[in-house]
Amino acid sequence: MASTNRPTEAQQMAQTLGVVIGAASRCEQVTEERVNAVSAKLRQLVSAAADDAVDADAANQQFSVALEAGKTAVEIGRIGPEHAEAALIEIEQQRKLGRDGSVAAVSPRLQCCDSESSSPNTACDALKPARVNLPRAVKSPGQ
Repeated sequence: MASTNRPTEAQQMAQTLGVVIGAASRCEQVTEERVNAVSAKLRQLVSAAADDAVDADAANQQFSVALEAGKTAVEIGRIGPEHAEAALIEIEQQRKLGRDGSVAAVSPRLQCCDSESSSPNTACDALKPARVNLPRAVKSPGQ
């Protein structure tokens, strides 16, 4: 059974991928059908990475929470819509290339906005779970 103190690999994937899908769902250029299709595939990927049924359930819940966090991040300007769409495209492309379903096959480069400084920040702390390497964050143009 998965430890409650440390997120499992499946839970980490769920957090990262859920944020990307949630953020992308707030982009005008991304259709609901596209979000739903990618989300279903990624939920399957996360479930397959789970250690057991308990871990799979926890990861599925984490994915749902992360979806909402991604939506909120775009709404408050923490993630730019253009960056969210780019991360979604990257996931779609990596999934086509990484047919083995490995974790390494899905590692989006989600860029976050930091309105408090003019230099790139190193992570979106509000969105980053322990041990998940969200890509380096950069300031959105115009901020």
